[in-house]
Amino acid sequence: MDGCQVAMSRLVVQMLERFPLMVPNRELDQYRGFFSAGEVDLFLHVYVPHLPTVKDMVIKEMSDELAQITKDCQIEMQQWLSSNSRAFFDFLVWLQNLAMSRKVDELLAGVKPIEVPLDFWRSVVSVLSSIGDANIVSVDQADLGSFVLSVESDAGTHLLRVQAHPDGSFNCQCPNLPDKSAQLVLQSRSIGAAFKSLQQQVQDLQPFWKQLAEIDAKTWVLDPAEPNLGHTRRQISIESGFSVTVAVDPSDPLALPELSFLGPDSKVDPLESRVRNKQWRVCDESLLASLQEFLGVEFAEAAGAAASQAESQEPMCSVCFAPDALDRTCEMCQGLFHEQCLLQWLQSVPSNRTAFNRIVGQCPLCKQEISCVI
Repeated sequence: MDGCQVAMSRLVVQMLERFPLMVPNRELDQYRGFFSAGEVDLFLHVYVPHLPTVKDMVIKEMSDELAQITKDCQIEMQQWLSSNSRAFFDFLVWLQNLAMSRKVDELLAGVKPIEVPLDFWRSVVSVLSSIGDANIVSVDQADLGSFVLSVESDAGTHLLRVQAHPDGSFNCQCPNLPDKSAQLVLQSRSIGAAFKSLQQQVQDLQPFWKQLAEIDAKTWVLDPAEPNLGHTRRQISIESGFSVTVAVDPSDPLALPELSFLGPDSKVDPLESRVRNKQWRVCDESLLASLQEFLGVEFAEAAGAAASQAESQEPMCSVCFAPDALDRTCEMCQGLFHEQCLLQWLQSVPSNRTAFNRIVGQCPLCKQEISCVI
């Protein structure tokens, strides 16, 4: 560890011990919060690009109380702001001692207090401290109640976006979790409980993500085009013009998933019959191997399918990826389809609706409205 790193480590410890309500941003070039001067809490927001020194320091905001206290010390303040070597921690100590040396009650007479709820600030700092710096992605310097937390796992990074409010309520979002798991996190009654719930869900979902990662790596996944950790379905190519959509249960990823086939009846009917009559068996603790054994098929491989697609210059159906007899075009995105493929797609969309003899839903490509005859 070099001298600069040692100095920064010392600053972090000093700040936590003496100014725990002064909160840094993740880049460690801004501090924002309160420090105490006797019975008074004073607000300061400062940009310090060259920590641990005050070089190029800029005061972005301070409470009216603090402005009143420093009003008669402009020469000393300018000396601090123009210094290239004095320590930022020493600057805060100077401010604190200056405030404590004044008759604060007299100085603050008639001064409007800053509109930042101190109790709310303390509660948020307490929550962030309990969660730990390693799990804090960012804190909004303009709104301390807005911050992003994270949990790392073998599957990736899992975020919890939080917006806390002074009345004690909060809203949060956790993208990249399956819907049911996300709901369990969002039902938490406190931010700390929500973070612990996220940690638990991430731990419980590792087997689920492991199984889908193997499918993504070894098969040609038609949909979604860019799977994320929240997706529980995969449309997998079996061969040109023939695919199966697999809906995996995140709580039991090796159980028989919900299956739906898309392709000509001559290929779909035998597999649907096999599904009705064959016993599900887990093979080698692998969902992919179990599916191929259960269906009696070998899925198209990702590399081979991609190469085949790249070599082919023929237009392909955007549902089954077969090139022949394309008879429908989306007016919005110009995507090409087989009428029958489009019908089966729209029938699988939960938000579809029917009007007379037509079914209406979202285009598989652009998500705009498209319809076809039933």
